[in-house]
Amino acid sequence: MPHARDTVFQLQDVSFRYPATEKPCLRDVNLEVRSGECLGIIGPTGCGKTTLLYLLSGVIPHWMRGELDGSVRILGEDTRRQNLTRLTQSIGLVMQDPEAQLFNLLVRDELVFGLENRGFERGEMDRRKDEALARFRIPHLEDRICFDLSGGEKQKVALASIYAIKPRVFLFDNPTSALDPLGTKMVFDAIEELRKTGDYTIVIVEDKIDLLFQHASRMVLMSDGRIVLDGSPRELAARPELLRRHGVMGSKVVELGAALLEAGVPIRQAITLEEATREYRELVRAGTPGKAAPHSDQGAQDNRETAGEVVLDASGLEFTYPFPRRVKAVRNVSMSMRSGEVVALIGQNGSGKTTLARCLSGFLVPQTAWTWRRSRRRGRHFTWATCSKTRTISCSGIRSATRSPSD
Repeated sequence: MPHARDTVFQLQDVSFRYPATEKPCLRDVNLEVRSGECLGIIGPTGCGKTTLLYLLSGVIPHWMRGELDGSVRILGEDTRRQNLTRLTQSIGLVMQDPEAQLFNLLVRDELVFGLENRGFERGEMDRRKDEALARFRIPHLEDRICFDLSGGEKQKVALASIYAIKPRVFLFDNPTSALDPLGTKMVFDAIEELRKTGDYTIVIVEDKIDLLFQHASRMVLMSDGRIVLDGSPRELAARPELLRRHGVMGSKVVELGAALLEAGVPIRQAITLEEATREYRELVRAGTPGKAAPHSDQGAQDNRETAGEVVLDASGLEFTYPFPRRVKAVRNVSMSMRSGEVVALIGQNGSGKTTLARCLSGFLVPQTAWTWRRSRRRGRHFTWATCSKTRTISCSGIRSATRSPSD
């Protein structure tokens, strides 16, 4: 096991510019990461967080080219003198777009792909595969086709494939961007298990700052390609104005504590949910007993009453993906949407949200009989957006449609 003070990454006066851009993406970055640390990186979109991970993984300069200045040392050696084959023996990178790193047709093959390339014995590969499937609660996906999974399921598979390898260093680029709350908790539970051993170095780019405050041992704030602040989670939590100035939403737990302090409530500032629970429990117990104010959904009711005409009405909608998938993704869904409404589809990864949205927008045609009515106005269009793709479909005055399986 490496000594706790071994330096894993050392960047000195590093700047980087992509070939097609005039402005450097990273500017005068100085950073040192030691073995066993869990470093959280935050910052606004476009500030250079992903580019920094590419440098730490060796993707830059060995795969992505550009103008690199300064010194980048990985595991004690200049990155320019190494190669990706060597670096990937010790470093695992989970990218934000899982489709960019899924290579195999089936999930089970994807989970052992890295292990096969490292020469693991079959029995050990099977053991690690099963462990990764259980860790992320995806054993039901083992025989599924990777490219037919939902966005969140793909992200879990990408995470599990790196987790199975157990490299010395884990680099995560927004690992929970497409995950539901349960999936997010599973990912950070796995990260916490790795962190507690002290055997692994972890670097996480993540927008969910509350989770980083809870799990990171150190945090870095980036803005415009530079490191603005480097310190403990508590040090960053104490600078909410600096976070806002650089386009980062503050922690909800910290904001609650700040509001209580401003109201004159004598508390110690908490930065994690666990700390807040301990700190505020006695305050709640000491409060004046009485009935809680009744909940009212009057606002939502008013919104429904003032909404405009029905622009989409679906009844009995079902969709099953064709062979070889045979996955029944949408089952007997009936719903309507009115002009001016904002409708949220929620549910766990793989529950059918994306398929339903594609059916409603016209990108997929259900096989079963169903009724679909749209607004009479011409020139309507639907825009379908995901993390990596945006498409638009025009609807020229479609007023109503009834489909049957034979259509």
